[in-house]
Amino acid sequence: MIEAKRLFIAIPFLPNQSMLDELAKIRQTLAADSINWIAPHQFHLTLKFIGETPVSKIESIENAMKKAFLNAKSFDISLELLKIFGSEYKPRVIWTRFCPEETAKDFFGKLKTEMESIGIEYDRQNFVPHITLGRIRTIHDRRLLKLVTEKYDGFVFDKSVANEVLLYESILKSDGSEYRIRFRKSLI
Repeated sequence: MIEAKRLFIAIPFLPNQSMLDELAKIRQTLAADSINWIAPHQFHLTLKFIGETPVSKIESIENAMKKAFLNAKSFDISLELLKIFGSEYKPRVIWTRFCPEETAKDFFGKLKTEMESIGIEYDRQNFVPHITLGRIRTIHDRRLLKLVTEKYDGFVFDKSVANEVLLYESILKSDGSEYRIRFRKSLI
């Protein structure tokens, strides 16, 4: 049997205390709903979910990351707004926008080119720069959810600097996923 790892490539984001406090308010407001909230130390902008990958392919993925971000510079980022993926009737994910979107899309495009050159295809979904905050299982009051998201229209949760892109291994466990860093590409 071929040894494989569940992999993804992302820009990490560690929130400050004011963002954590704001997220605690949101969680409290939506406490009656069934939402799997993401642990703040796991916040990240996914550039590519690779999935189950033979260990023998990891070195070529690292080399593709090196090429994609060879001269990439660190950049200021902010997390803005509170949004929902899915429909108003069947919301699936609560997220915040990763800005500047243009820079995130540029990083995505460079990585996509290099990954495709080593045989790792991208799906056809549009890339929406975001950080997932929670995965919704059940919402009892969709109107309340809409009011909460509207409250954060124009809101900036946090600001930071993106200074690395990471290759993560995601290990599925009964209490959620554990992320292990397999490779770091620092930004200059």
